[in-house]
Amino acid sequence: MVVDDPGESLCEQCSRDGVLLIAVVRASKPEVIAKELARLGNWPAVGVAVLGSDVQIDGEVAVLAGNMLLAQRLEGLGPIRLAPWAKLAFCEVGVQNRLPTGVEHNVPVLAFRAAADLATVSDARAACDQLQRDLAPAGDFAGYLV
Repeated sequence: MVVDDPGESLCEQCSRDGVLLIAVVRASKPEVIAKELARLGNWPAVGVAVLGSDVQIDGEVAVLAGNMLLAQRLEGLGPIRLAPWAKLAFCEVGVQNRLPTGVEHNVPVLAFRAAADLATVSDARAACDQLQRDLAPAGDFAGYLV
């Protein structure tokens, strides 16, 4: 489940129910990010924290992620440069079915496509399968999310 700035009750429910939570952290100031990573790190369900491409954090802040993987959100299709803290590339794929250039072989890639009308797990699985088919010409990636 990909959620912008998940609250305590959602983190608790996902941890209790065994749902992997990918937390998109919208903060950009290092001190706010540090507090948010420390908070999210208390929840077993939060496996990935996604930070913006423009985020500048040092190793001390990255350590607060604990067992979470830090992902850099990549937007646009131009050449990218991954931040030193990024362990995953989080790429939103729209109708163009393309990823930013230069990301394919640097780190694991999670390809993400927003989907509002998924009523069942089967619908979500089918949407992930479609995304994988759409991106097949670009390569084989670490994951596909809808």
